[in-house]
Amino acid sequence: MAVAAPVESIEAPATRAVQLAGGGLILALLAALFVAAIFGRRLITAMQVAGRSAVLLGQGRRPEPATSAIREVDSLNQALMNASRLLEQERASRHSAESERRVLLQKETEALEAAQTQNKAKDKFLAMLGHELRNPLAAISGAVSLLKTGVADQARLDRSLEIIDRQYRHLNYIVDDLLNVSRLLAGKIVLNNQPLDLCESVSASIDGIRGTDRALGFNISFTSRPVWVNADPVRIEQILNNLANNALKFSPVGGAVRIGLAEENGRAVVTVQDEGSGISEDLLPHIFEPFVQGPAPLNHTHAGLGVSLALVRELVELHGGEVHATSAGQGRGSVFTVGLPAIWKPAGARSAPELKKAPARRKLVYVEDNADARSTMTELLTMMAQTGGRFRSGTQDRRITGAGR
Repeated sequence: MAVAAPVESIEAPATRAVQLAGGGLILALLAALFVAAIFGRRLITAMQVAGRSAVLLGQGRRPEPATSAIREVDSLNQALMNASRLLEQERASRHSAESERRVLLQKETEALEAAQTQNKAKDKFLAMLGHELRNPLAAISGAVSLLKTGVADQARLDRSLEIIDRQYRHLNYIVDDLLNVSRLLAGKIVLNNQPLDLCESVSASIDGIRGTDRALGFNISFTSRPVWVNADPVRIEQILNNLANNALKFSPVGGAVRIGLAEENGRAVVTVQDEGSGISEDLLPHIFEPFVQGPAPLNHTHAGLGVSLALVRELVELHGGEVHATSAGQGRGSVFTVGLPAIWKPAGARSAPELKKAPARRKLVYVEDNADARSTMTELLTMMAQTGGRFRSGTQDRRITGAGR
């Protein structure tokens, strides 16, 4: 028995099923390709962002923050950002350390240059000190040798004594400067401040300077008005003497030294102006440092040790004041200005203190461990007691009034 059916009717369902499956597969493949393209583009974009971040990180720049739908890529970007922050911190720390190293190196270089400058100043000071001490000692030695011969006439004797006295005073001036510098550096100077008429003090100092050999041939003028300060009279006199002597030392013979005193904005202002060699621009900032001085003029035999202006600055600052120097340049003179706090004139104050009458007799104890100094001073004091305080030194008749050093 046979059954027959058309092939088309039997194969049609299978054919449709195959066609549907093929179409579904093609659609699935197309959908997969579409999805893969989308995710691939996102992945490529994320990797490109990560690549740019890595490049920026390698260039030392901060990567731009970026997010994507891929957690792993976002983690990579975050890691790159953290690495960038760490690198920036390390770079900043390295830069700070480098800056500190440069500053330390600069300070070390400046300290080395300052030490070399001070060493040169020290060598120059020692050489100058030896020269300044040798000259008066040689003159004193020659005068003493002449006196030892015993054949000198009275004129030669007086001249020898005058040489010894003048050179002794120069040596005393040098030693006083050295001792004052030592006391200042050790902080052992104590001021005895009191109300002081600065006009009278300056006038007295100028009168004393005019009577010295150093002021011969110079025109020293003084203009002022009464100004009172609270200061140590001895130290104020030392300040004025150092400034005036400095002006005389660097001025040509016959030049003018003008000293002025005025009150400005509650300050007593003293100016010392000369027409001398002036101060060079490179020396001006260091003029008040110890052992620093300009070249000595050829017409002066004593160049000094370079401590007078340093003493002036320290003493002025101890009084609560300030001192400045100005100059138009070499050969155009200089001006030194001292400013001190001014005070009102005390009630009942006198311009000149009254001298108390000395007692008829006094007892004096002189202590000295140097036998030669003790012997000569004993004889000198005995002679003064016998002559009423008068004695002859060289060709000058002198009288001791007041306490000595």
